[in-house]
Amino acid sequence: MTTKADLRTQLRERLGETLATAWSDTELDTWIYEGVKELNNRTEYNRRELDYEVLAGEWRVPVAASVQRIHKIEWGPTSSLGYELTLPSLANWQVYRLEYMNISTLDAVRGTGQTLTSSIPQYYSLWGTSQTNNQDGSGGIGLTVILYPKPSEAGSIRLHCYAVPEEPATDNDDWNLPAGWEHLVLMYAEYRALVRDKDDRWQIAKSDFEEGITNFKRMFSTYTDETESIQHSSGWYGGVDWGYW
Repeated sequence: MTTKADLRTQLRERLGETLATAWSDTELDTWIYEGVKELNNRTEYNRRELDYEVLAGEWRVPVAASVQRIHKIEWGPTSSLGYELTLPSLANWQVYRLEYMNISTLDAVRGTGQTLTSSIPQYYSLWGTSQTNNQDGSGGIGLTVILYPKPSEAGSIRLHCYAVPEEPATDNDDWNLPAGWEHLVLMYAEYRALVRDKDDRWQIAKSDFEEGITNFKRMFSTYTDETESIQHSSGWYGGVDWGYW
């Protein structure tokens, strides 16, 4: 656990300033948060699962302003039950993975029936961008998930997505950084503080940050060192059919 106060204290130690003299707490907190967002933008470490209830016939679903990019979306009809929005569980949820299409391709598929055809959703598209957006669609365009066909019954969508990290509300709250990644944020914040102080050492700090980001992207783009298995279709003999032909 690394709290807001912990990271600020560590940054002051790197800058050789025990008490606030050249840099205020507010400035350091700002640069630390910049570093957290920059780290997330480069590595997409902040991976989230977000769930949204969808009514029958509802085909446009505004999502949280923090959502930056979506990896995949799953659909589950309410009739499969066992799914509680307050306690997400796929144990008894009939899951359909939706196929992504850009809006133009989706238009070609749905034609004039975009609001008429009702069934189990098979495709989704996206429109808008990450920004403040209310569930009723007010407050800006925002990022909206477009479903097709429109649901013939109520259900839920689950977004596997990359989101903007939240800044801790108080000094005692955790930054929720991946274990061992804290020093990358400190490198970024140190470089920004030195730039503000017109200290040429900022170049070293920035170089360290860029090198660290490169290494971490190479090492932790996936959280396993296993190679993916090769899947073959099953033949008459329960094994790979190409061996018998």
